[in-house]
Amino acid sequence: MIPLNHDFKVFVDNKRYERLIKNNDVLSVVLNLALIMENFTNVYIKEVSHEEYHDLFLDKKQKQHFKLNVAKTLGLPESIIIAINRLSGLRNSFAHKLDYCLTEKAISEFESDVGKIPLEDVTNDGPLNAKEVASYFDSGSKLLGSENYSINPDVIRLVNATYLLALKSAFFTVSELHRRGKLSLG
Repeated sequence: MIPLNHDFKVFVDNKRYERLIKNNDVLSVVLNLALIMENFTNVYIKEVSHEEYHDLFLDKKQKQHFKLNVAKTLGLPESIIIAINRLSGLRNSFAHKLDYCLTEKAISEFESDVGKIPLEDVTNDGPLNAKEVASYFDSGSKLLGSENYSINPDVIRLVNATYLLALKSAFFTVSELHRRGKLSLG
């Protein structure tokens, strides 16, 4: 069973996102957001794969692309993978293009990918009430007061989109771990 103080809490810790949203440096924000989702990928793989494969799957030398392929094989929905890949692509653009400037189109595409993750992928026909989860997301899952934290609207949009991606990923993972008998929800 998964303990309550599990690494899982990192992805949904709104204080972590609040710290990021106060940072006006888009490069460091994108890097941190990509690392949060890479960490999610690692935890997902660790929790759903057999321990004997952890050395191979979770080797620090393995690239995120490899890990996402492993996570897909282990059941992570394609819609979540697409959104994580988009964020990783933003990170790679900053890392490999000296004069990269984030564009409106790039942010919109990432937000769109996160928005396209269907409720069925999030609840996974598991124990979470689909109507309640839908209501939660429909109410606008973003950091309260986020518009007051940053003078950079790109940072606000990126952080809120990643926060929503992390929440959707977390809800899916809770359902998946319950389905696999690794987490009891009562």
